[in-house]
Amino acid sequence: MASKDVLVCGTLNLETTLPVSGFPLAYEPVRYRRFELRSQLSGVGFNVARALTVLGNRVRLASLVGTDFLGRALRGAFPDYGLSAEWVLPLLTETPQSVVVFDDAGRRMIHTDLKDLGEQAYPAEAFERALPGCPLTVMTNANFSRPRLAQAKAAGASVATDLQTASESSGAYDADFLRAGNVLFLSHEKLGRSAEAFVAGLWERTAAQVIVVGLGAAGALPCLPGQPNRQLPAVEVRPVVNTAGAGDALVACFLHFYWDGDAPLAALRKALVFAGYKVGENGASRGFLPEGQLLRVVALMSGEGE
Repeated sequence: MASKDVLVCGTLNLETTLPVSGFPLAYEPVRYRRFELRSQLSGVGFNVARALTVLGNRVRLASLVGTDFLGRALRGAFPDYGLSAEWVLPLLTETPQSVVVFDDAGRRMIHTDLKDLGEQAYPAEAFERALPGCPLTVMTNANFSRPRLAQAKAAGASVATDLQTASESSGAYDADFLRAGNVLFLSHEKLGRSAEAFVAGLWERTAAQVIVVGLGAAGALPCLPGQPNRQLPAVEVRPVVNTAGAGDALVACFLHFYWDGDAPLAALRKALVFAGYKVGENGASRGFLPEGQLLRVVALMSGEGE
């Protein structure tokens, strides 16, 4: 399908992954884990940008890092991922970091330290330079991207956003993203009621054309205004190693095909295969399939490639 120009505004951090045998952790004064600890670029914004790039799109990532050595290292690594660091600005006191602890079943516990990111806003002038030529934007719900929502809408760009672990108590925080989003994503993990009931309460606060609720191992629920909901099951492509970043993979792949003209159900079916393959690798920004390989896997799993 045609390559698209996409602007992603979201977090970038250094992620360190730590495998464990299970939860809860038994105390040991020291454990030697030869070639098991891994550090790599991650963050919701980076994960989505990287996945969209692997799928064949031209992506600009607008993000913030620190003036420290981590910020310099992360920006310097961008060419290795097919991305430009032009719009990644060193304006924080320190670079955000995360530690992902995951067990043999693929369950993960994510510890995130965003440093002073929540007190910053992505500069309007830099966003204005990044936006031309990008009719499609992914505005993650990090607080630093909030002031740029109106800017993206004023430029006529389509806005997709991920409310992450939305809940009844997150309504005030989510309000700006709900109003701006043409496509909305959210996780089921903290809804406090059924996904269908929660989404029913969102329609009056958003003009979105589609809302997708990620249901983890149960799959995903695509919702369209005025239409009955139909849950799609998760797809097991290969053994699960680490589920960190599965939601970001689902978002990126869905948008890739939806923006190419696929109906929401068709786009989501491909995205579930994409995410099902991704969780077979360690690291939130790893395990993404290029479009051609993904379509071959989709065909094989549907019996069309036999």
